[in-house]
Amino acid sequence: MSPEDHSAPVAPSGLGYVPAGYRPPPEPSRRGRRGLRLAGGVAVAVMLMALAGVAAYRFATRWDGKPHSGDFALTVHAAGRTPDRAELDATTRLVQARLTAAGLTRPTVTVVDVMTLEVTVGPQEDDRARFLLAPGRLTIREVVGNVMDNPGTRPPGTRPPGCPAAERQTDRSGTLGSARAKLGSAYDRAGLITDPASADARSLAAFGTLTCAEVAALAPPMQYAVPTIICAALNGRPPGSVGDQPTQPATACDETGSKLLLARARLTGADIADAGAEESDQNGWQLRLRFTADAQPRWTELTRQASSGTPQKQVAFVLDNKVLVAPTVVAEIPGDAPLTGGAIDEHRARDIAAILDSGPLSIDLSVTSTRPVP
Repeated sequence: MSPEDHSAPVAPSGLGYVPAGYRPPPEPSRRGRRGLRLAGGVAVAVMLMALAGVAAYRFATRWDGKPHSGDFALTVHAAGRTPDRAELDATTRLVQARLTAAGLTRPTVTVVDVMTLEVTVGPQEDDRARFLLAPGRLTIREVVGNVMDNPGTRPPGTRPPGCPAAERQTDRSGTLGSARAKLGSAYDRAGLITDPASADARSLAAFGTLTCAEVAALAPPMQYAVPTIICAALNGRPPGSVGDQPTQPATACDETGSKLLLARARLTGADIADAGAEESDQNGWQLRLRFTADAQPRWTELTRQASSGTPQKQVAFVLDNKVLVAPTVVAEIPGDAPLTGGAIDEHRARDIAAILDSGPLSIDLSVTSTRPVP
C-alpha cells in the first residue's frame, strides 16, 4: 500500500515506528510549531515580568530610613532639667524601641540638641506617638472612692487647665504655699468635706484658679473631694505626680469621667514580667500582664481581698497620672491580669504593651509642636 493511499489507517503517535499497512502520523506544521513556541515564550515572559514586577515593587516600597511626605513630625523637649548626653542617648533608643514595638509606620527619632528630639511617624499616627512618649510609670492600686467629674464647676473666666513645661519641676512645698495663698479660707473648708458628691462648689470656686502644678501639690484626698478640681486639671499634672509616689495614696481619673481615690500602690511596673496585646473571642482586644515570680502572690492576694468584700472593690491600673482601667474584681485571680474595656482597643493595647515592656523613661518629655512632613 503506497503512502499516497489515503484509505490506509494512520499509525498512532508515540510508537517510535510505523507498522505495516499504516500511514505515518502527520507532522505539525511549521506554523503550528511556531505557535507552540510563541505561546510558551509568552508564558515565560509573563512569568518573568510578574517576578520582575514583585521585585520592583519591593524595591520601590523598601523604606530608606527617612520620613516620607505626609508623615507627621513631633518636636519633643525634655521637661524641666537638662539631661546629660548618656540620658539623652538612652531615651532616644528607648523611644525608638517603643515606636517600633507598637508597629508605627516609619518611626524615626532624631536628636536636635541636648533638650530637643524630633520624632516622625506615619500619617494619622501622631496621637499614638504622643501616647508612646509618656513616662510610662505603672501603679496598681485598690479604689477606695469614686465620684463623677463635673467640669461645669470650673468658675467662668478662669483659664483652661494646662501644665506648661516650666511648671513641671517646681518645688512642691513652695507650690503648695502658692496654692494656699490663692485659696484663702476655701482651703480650710475643703479639709472639712465628708461627702464630695454634696460639696458646695460655689464656696470652693477658688480651686478652679489653680495651675496643674498647684493642684498636684495638694493632698490626694483634697484633690478627690473638691468638685472644682476637675479631671482636666488632674490629667495635666506634672509627670510623676502619681507614678513617682507609689507608697502614697493618689487621685486620678478614668476614661469614663470618674475621679477615683486610690490607696497606695500594691504593685508597680517593676513587677511586670512582660505585657502583650492579644485578641479575645469574648472581649475583643485585651492587654495581658504577666507578673514576676515575686509579684504574682501579691497580685493574687490583692484580687482575693478586693473580691471578698461587700461590695466587691475595683482595682485601678494607673499609667502615670491616668487610670487605664479600673475593673471590679469578682473573684481571686491566680494568674495573669487581662485588661479589657475602657479605651483598650488594638492600638491602645499594643501601645501600652510597648511602654511597659520597654520600661519608664528617665527623662520627662513634652510635645511642643506637631507638623506634617512636606
